[in-house]
Amino acid sequence: MLKIGVLLPCRFDDTGDYLADARALDSAGVDSLWLDNGGYEPWLVLAALATVTGQSRLVAPLTVADGAGSALRGSGSGCATVS
Repeated sequence: MLKIGVLLPCRFDDTGDYLADARALDSAGVDSLWLDNGGYEPWLVLAALATVTGQSRLVAPLTVADGAGSALRGSGSGCATVS
């Protein structure tokens, strides 16, 4: 089965349009919605996306502070997934 992921910008002008686009992509059956690096706080954007999506996996860039998250450093992907 083919899985499709879509990279969403983490900075946008119109919140309503942004969330409507995410809802439409989720309804269309995309497997995952990815946030790019930069822009608004990714956890807040993920929270907003989670309110309008239900099927898609939400993925955000992950930054680990020095001295924290040794288990995360070993993952190598540099992204956090919310399922």
